[in-house]
Amino acid sequence: MTAAPRVADTLADAGPRDLVHVDRKGRVRSRARSRAVAVAYWGLLATLVGIEGYLGYELFGWPGLSIAATLGGYVGWIFTRVGYLKTGVQRLVANDLSGSEAAFERVATARLTPKHLRARAWGGLASAARLRGDDALALEHIRKAIGLYKRSKRATALTAQHMEAQLLARLGRLEEARAVLAELPSEAPEGEYTRLSHYTTELYVAFREGKHRLSDDALHERATFALGITSAAPLLALLGWAFQQNGDPDMAELVIVEARDRHPGELMTIPMPELSRWLDDSGSVDKSPPEISLRRGASPSHTPPSLRRCAPVDSARTGVRVADEDDDEEEVVGARLTKARRGESR
Repeated sequence: MTAAPRVADTLADAGPRDLVHVDRKGRVRSRARSRAVAVAYWGLLATLVGIEGYLGYELFGWPGLSIAATLGGYVGWIFTRVGYLKTGVQRLVANDLSGSEAAFERVATARLTPKHLRARAWGGLASAARLRGDDALALEHIRKAIGLYKRSKRATALTAQHMEAQLLARLGRLEEARAVLAELPSEAPEGEYTRLSHYTTELYVAFREGKHRLSDDALHERATFALGITSAAPLLALLGWAFQQNGDPDMAELVIVEARDRHPGELMTIPMPELSRWLDDSGSVDKSPPEISLRRGASPSHTPPSLRRCAPVDSARTGVRVADEDDDEEEVVGARLTKARRGESR
């Protein structure tokens, strides 16, 4: 039986194989809040079924009670579908891709299951296919998820479109990838998880195109954001490429060193092989990175001008965790396989 993964309260606290709770806006929420809302949600449903049973029996007798029994059975059915989603996530984290796909398929193809749960199952199947290196199948799955989400404002609906753009770019269909990005809001999302996905996707499409249009200020803003997140290795690598394009070697070296330090292994080499090769070929770092101080209260005079805008860097860089949206805010059902840095044991 697959052990339940640890659930962290923030992206910064999460380890290589941890999950985080994410609300509908893509904001990471604490375990306590998530558990409380989940208990309240399912408790409310159970209470409503009980009230329906009481009133139905009082007004219509046994036929009224049978209606409540039917509603209760449906609620139980939905509860089991959420359970299969959780099982799929746990097996995905454990690198059991076949087991993960089997669990997700039980939700994706199930009749009478709410569309947003089926969409999340198709998204899980897309993640598994992507980790197998089958980008064409992953694109097929993620488009089924997007079709079920329609115009949903959920965080998972937005990140599904991000995955579609990344897959199209990976497959060399750059005009289609750019068209997907054009349909999304130009402003960065509010939540830290969706913002990370947004920044990574826009730069990955630009990387595959061979050029970007971001200013130095925009790149520094993204670097400030990425340096504080252990799961931001792909974004840091992309920022290294972008800083080189803008002629800022000092900043490029800093974020490239950080990207290598946080490299998530197969989570980056399989879905983004060109980026991973670029990171490997961008020049071995034979010397220590520039002596910089990013601690709070550090004197700016000891920091090169191009690096002074960066935020403090957390010393714990252990890997990558990607979270999915909670069901009605708080059911944890999403994650992806994470691995420690290549050649190292954490």
